[in-house]
Amino acid sequence: MKQASKGTAKELKTKKEEFQKILSVLNRYYHNSKENLTDSQIFREKVALVGQENLRIFLKKFGKYEFFITAKILEQEKWIQDSWIHVDGIQEERDQLKRKGLLNHPVFSITCVSDLYKIAEKSEENLSNLP
Repeated sequence: MKQASKGTAKELKTKKEEFQKILSVLNRYYHNSKENLTDSQIFREKVALVGQENLRIFLKKFGKYEFFITAKILEQEKWIQDSWIHVDGIQEERDQLKRKGLLNHPVFSITCVSDLYKIAEKSEENLSNLP
């Protein structure tokens, strides 16, 4: 089996709706006022709402919980994109709870960016194994 190199961007081709749910929650938390949003914040609002056929998501892991995310959306027949850093607090919390032996916490049932990165990695590995 070909090993995916750490630190390379992986495209999330499935479960995009899960990424959009994560982003929607973060948008609600950080964009508490729709006034005075930056261009990046406006873009992330669009990413959370755009149809999946018009969305591409790339995840690049560069730390234990840190990801460089690039999203592209098709708007008026051209792709526009933005990038940002995401710190996966859900995975960090899971790891802390595991160390304490607390495995029945609801945080284990929440999809996080680390989960999606693993899905993107597996998808890429499966494609590399085709003849």
